[in-house]
Amino acid sequence: QYCLGPHIGGRLHEFTPQHIANTLHALARLSHRDDRFLFAAGDEVCRRLPEFNDQNISNVVHAMGVLEFQHAAFAKALQTHLSKRLREFSPQGIANITHGLASTWPRTGEKAQRSENVDLCRAPESLHRLEG
Repeated sequence: QYCLGPHIGGRLHEFTPQHIANTLHALARLSHRDDRFLFAAGDEVCRRLPEFNDQNISNVVHAMGVLEFQHAAFAKALQTHLSKRLREFSPQGIANITHGLASTWPRTGEKAQRSENVDLCRAPESLHRLEG
């Protein structure tokens, strides 16, 4: 299995937010989980989250969910970030982020219990699933 972490993990500062989001999205589509790279990408996104637009954020959240990857610092930073910026996002951006958050739910085919529902009125509770 090919690992990106050792080769480009240290170069993520050279990537635009879209490059990072697209790379993570592609890894999710390939079902390729490279924890070393995902930790490096999560750390980089945390540092540069204000640079990410709604589409970039939704791609990152969706990829982390699909790959069932947990990154506590990313989840916490995203929770704070979304609570401050959600109003400026387009309806499509909000829909994409919500779709990304939905990908963090277990794939058991069972509906979430009422106590586990996402409260989109506050910072997204489903981000706790990304924290581990």
